[in-house]
Formats: sequence, structure tokens, C-alpha cells
Amino acid sequence: MIILDTNQLHRNRTLDTPTLSILAAVARVTDNVLALPAIVIEEFVARYEHDVSEAVDAIGKSFRDYRGLNRTWSPQDPALPPAKSVAMEHGTRLRQMFEILVVTGDIARMALSREILRQRPASIVWKNQGSGARDAAIWLTVLEQLRQGDVYFVSDDKVAFGDGQLHAELEAEASQYGGEGQLVFCPNLDVLLQLLAQQETLSDEETQLIANDPKVHAVVQESLTDPRSFGELITYLHHLPNISSFSAPNPPVLSLEDISRTTAYRVEGQLWISSRIKWTCQKEIVVNRPHPEDNEEWIARFRVSTTLLVSLGQDKEVLDAQTTAVSPLDVFQVSPALRWLGSVGATAYDATVETT
Repeated sequence: MIILDTNQLHRNRTLDTPTLSILAAVARVTDNVLALPAIVIEEFVARYEHDVSEAVDAIGKSFRDYRGLNRTWSPQDPALPPAKSVAMEHGTRLRQMFEILVVTGDIARMALSREILRQRPASIVWKNQGSGARDAAIWLTVLEQLRQGDVYFVSDDKVAFGDGQLHAELEAEASQYGGEGQLVFCPNLDVLLQLLAQQETLSDEETQLIANDPKVHAVVQESLTDPRSFGELITYLHHLPNISSFSAPNPPVLSLEDISRTTAYRVEGQLWISSRIKWTCQKEIVVNRPHPEDNEEWIARFRVSTTLLVSLGQDKEVLDAQTTAVSPLDVFQVSPALRWLGSVGATAYDATVETT
């Protein structure tokens, strides 16, 4: 089992980073369950709600400041969902990725006792007010899992757990706790991955070849056909008259723009790579009207970033690929196509939309 402290989630708070994608793959191959103590998910979701609330407040202030400078501008306030609902949805995603370990009443009582008695991982400084019951609850949950088997515990809380290695008291407690498992402490996810798998380095040329592989293009194109992405694109066409519906018969054309945050690990003979890849895309959208001869074809051009998880064979050929995250679309142009679907005499609207 692999148990993460809250600080590891804060470093990957969007939950769609290449590091978490690789971690999920390596955990699956090595038969390790990814887990979080319940107190960790509560803390993370609460902080996420706070950050979203601050972002919403900042957007509202920006709108008010601009309106103070431009009195003729009077839009409605942006329809942003409440911070609590955004955080709850994020928590749901987290629960789908990790097994949640219940913090029992006994663990909670023992954690408070450690804070009172100044016993690690709670604060051991008597001249200060007691603190650290949260850390103690996480630690006791980790110890409980040792009864079933090995545990990898990942935390960079140097004060509570140790700088690079466990505090001697905690290491001794874990070794004397009994049960079936051994505890392995890791200060960050990079150290954990290097213990479970062999890190490899790919050249820029190799990563570009992987990104442009037909299997990779296919999964990215599929991810851009979902209703959310299509809805973002047709927003720019609602101004056209007499619309019956929209359709997009063909997948988007992809052009590789940038590759970043690439991580690659080999585990049990299989190479896994995860990257954040930015694409420039072009997609055809058909504007359907009551009379088919009046239908029009438009071209939407946009940028999008995807997080990809790819498994490679012995010769680094692509065996499988999946898109683990897709950013909102950055649409920079929507314009009429060069060819028209209707008759020669159909009206062409000079309505190119430059969005930047």
C-alpha cells in the first residue's frame, strides 16, 4: 500500500499531473493500493475550497475595478459555480483515485493524547502550546495498515516525520509495532517512484515521435469529441441566424506545439511515460439550418493541453495510450471554411471571430 500525506497532494492539486499519472500506473503494475487517510482528504478539500473561493473573489474584484474605469461597460457577473461545489467535485475525483482509510475513534483519541503528551509525530516542544494531533492521526493510520502488509508512506513534513528519513522514535515504533508488513518512508513521490521502478530518460526526438504516434493522436482526438469540448467551440457560433443544430463529423486535426514535464519509468520490463503535451488544433463545425442547402461549414482553431500516459514496448513503440487530463480550450479563431456545403448562391457571413 502507498499512503500519501496532504503535502504530496498540494504539489499535485489539479490531480492531473504527469507524476500522479505515472504513480497510478506503477502502483497498478506493482500491486500497490493508493490510499489516503480520511483526515488527509478532508484537509485537502478544505484548502482547495479556500483557494477556489479566493480565485472567485479576485475575479469579482477585477470585474468591479474594470467597470469603475469603463462606466459604459455593464455585463452580468460571470456565472461561476460556488467554491464548495467545485471542491466537492474535486473530492469526488480524489476518492476515485485513492482508497480512503477511516480514522477510527480510537485513533483520534490516541492522536489527541500524543499532542497532550508531546509525543512524535505531534510537537515535542513543551514551552509551546500542544499541536500535531492531525499528524499523529495520520501516523497511527499508517501503523494500522502495517498489520496487513508493507506500507510506503510519503510525506515531506520534516518537523513531524523527519528530514529525508523517519525520526528515530517513529522508526523504532514502526519496527516494534508487529504485523505482516515493513514500513518504507519516502520524503517525496520522486523517491517513491525510484524505489518501485527504474527511471529512464528519453531524448526530445523520442518524445516527439511518441507524441505524434497515431495511437496517441487517436486518444487525444477522442478526448476532444466530448460534449464539454464541443460546447466550448460552438459558443462562438451562436450569433449566426436560423441555426437548427451543430455537428462535427470529423475529428480535430492536431499539430504538436510543446512537450513538458515528461517522466518515464520502467517497471517489470514495461516502460511508462507521462507528459503534458500542448497542441494547436483545427476542427470543422457544420452549422445546420432548416434548409440543408443553407448549411455552412466553419473552422475552429484552438490550443489545448493534455496529460498523456503511454506504455511502450521493448523498442519504445507505443503499445497503449490514454488521456488522463484535458485543459479548457483556448480558442483563438473561428472562421468560415473555404468551401461551402450549400448552393453556390448561399450567403457567406463575414463573421470571423478572433478571440485573442
